[in-house]
Amino acid sequence: MSRAAVWDVLTDDTELKKLGITEDSVFQNYTLEERPIQSGPFLILRWGDSDRSPFIGVKSPVRLTIWIHWPIEETNDFSKLDRIFDLCDVALEKMNGEIGIDGYTITCVRSTGRSGDLKDDGFQTISKNASYEVLSRKT
Repeated sequence: MSRAAVWDVLTDDTELKKLGITEDSVFQNYTLEERPIQSGPFLILRWGDSDRSPFIGVKSPVRLTIWIHWPIEETNDFSKLDRIFDLCDVALEKMNGEIGIDGYTITCVRSTGRSGDLKDDGFQTISKNASYEVLSRKT
């Protein structure tokens, strides 16, 4: 998989930047118990597992879950989170052939669904998550 290419696409997207999503607000596999930033939206990219392919020589997609959080004291408007996910969907689905600096090329990204509206009591944020399957090959 190309974690680097996914991170680059999300942090370089002009429309996402307008909504506050930058290299300072996107985190890979963040696990601390306090918010990584104190204001504005932030994304946490959680890279998951992949199933074993039934076909020899064919790689299975890796699951990616993106969490969006926004501090409760700033907003309770979940449509802001939906807008960010809409932009993430567009950016990620255009990644076919994107080469990452980690030596992998994205061959396909497919959205597999979104969660309902959530509240994170630990971070004191509103949040949602979306799931994707990421298929890549060694460059």
